[in-house]
Amino acid sequence: GPVFESAKIAGIMGTKKISDLIPLCHPLPLDRVNINIQLINNQAIIKCECRVTHKTGYDMAKAVSHLMKIGQTVLVSKSGGKSDFVHNN
Repeated sequence: GPVFESAKIAGIMGTKKISDLIPLCHPLPLDRVNINIQLINNQAIIKCECRVTHKTGYDMAKAVSHLMKIGQTVLVSKSGGKSDFVHNN
């Protein structure tokens, strides 16, 4: 099937559940979610931008640093489908 389109839908669904996935994160209504996927040198580069205009109260990330980044994300393992996969690093 259309892998990148499925990934975009999963990303949007994930943004709606972020308060369930991150401890102490409270739910906020999203104004916009934009997910861009590019295939560069055999790597899928995924950028996700969320817009929220609702009051947050407290921003835990800014308490640490305004320059905070979420770094590289890699597939650790996969099971099912044609073959299983386990990352060896």
